[in-house]
Amino acid sequence: MGIALSYKPTDPVSPALQDEIFDAALVLADGRNWQGCEGPFFAVDEDDEEQFFGFSKLNLSGEKPDDVEGLPNGNLKDLLDILCQLSQRFGVNWELSDDYGDLGVIRDGICDEETRVQIEALSEVLDELDWDE
Repeated sequence: MGIALSYKPTDPVSPALQDEIFDAALVLADGRNWQGCEGPFFAVDEDDEEQFFGFSKLNLSGEKPDDVEGLPNGNLKDLLDILCQLSQRFGVNWELSDDYGDLGVIRDGICDEETRVQIEALSEVLDELDWDE
């Protein structure tokens, strides 16, 4: 079982800037194993090259992720932090949603409070599963 957190820019982004964002996301995500929560993943809209989106699936199976190379498990809070850093660095604002609807936005590197509370609540569920040791 899993839930996907989706994110997309609020405005069109040039392909060149998209490449910079994708590269920066890889660097920011490095050093974690991302088994309980997938790291940032992006895809370009096939119908409009200035639109892209991302999604990260949360693993809620109840099975603790394997320890990969001794790396810490990337979690939902890490993902949110990466999206905030990308927003701040590249001037991209994000719309966030999950499988059940809209969650909120990240603007100028700052996640709106209601969204942060929802993300932290879901992170606490993952903590209860003992994934964030």
